[in-house]
Amino acid sequence: GSSSTNKKQPHGNDFEMASDDDEREDVLESVRSHPDGLFKLGPDSKYQADRELILEAVKHHGRALRYAHRFQADVEVVTEAVLQDGDALGHAAHELRSDKNIVLRAVAQHGLAIGHASKDLQKDREVVMAAVTQCGQVLRFVDKTFQSDAEVVRAAVTQDPSAVKYASETLRDEGARNLETGKVATAALTSFTPRGDEVPELGRDGVATAGVTSSEHTEKVFSTTASTSFAPAGNQFPAHDASSKPGATASSPQVPQRCVIC
Repeated sequence: GSSSTNKKQPHGNDFEMASDDDEREDVLESVRSHPDGLFKLGPDSKYQADRELILEAVKHHGRALRYAHRFQADVEVVTEAVLQDGDALGHAAHELRSDKNIVLRAVAQHGLAIGHASKDLQKDREVVMAAVTQCGQVLRFVDKTFQSDAEVVRAAVTQDPSAVKYASETLRDEGARNLETGKVATAALTSFTPRGDEVPELGRDGVATAGVTSSEHTEKVFSTTASTSFAPAGNQFPAHDASSKPGATASSPQVPQRCVIC
């Protein structure tokens, strides 16, 4: 009997602290597991001011930054968000969309996030190179200067051969001329399968003239037909709002998103 009477009884504050700890753990589990966990908390929740909890949320679901209104100008929080999902850049404070380090991380994860960058950074060659390297289709939306930049176009086409149709007409014509001057004679020869001792006949420029067409040569080089009938390139980036809605799923951490035009 004496042992039970001497046992220290918890005070009311102890119960409250234990309850708060349990509640916070539940909230942490929710924001880690669900991309709309912060949305469900509501803007007035005390946990919206919990920086550690917000960091956990965006590390697991970058676009949760949309609901972390108090931390959209926080460099560390925004950086973690775009590393997980580059498109989270669209929910960052305006000044951070002009932060080159943040923008480079965003486009390396999701090339089309360049559409959320400041106008100046959309014309920054290093940013454009990083974006087209991750998603060749970005070439369609960048400034026309880059559509005439052979290195940028090469990076885009390497990632997505169909992006060649967004290259400038000058570059596409140059590619066609290269075909005719024999610079891709090897590609032409590998397309020609001689029978027995038959040797492919070469034109004066060194290009096989039998068994292979010019368009087939083009596909060898570009992996696509460099047709001139394509939608004009502009600088309007596609919107990416659908997956930001509550209930949408986010990509796995640190895994670049697929290059998809909405």
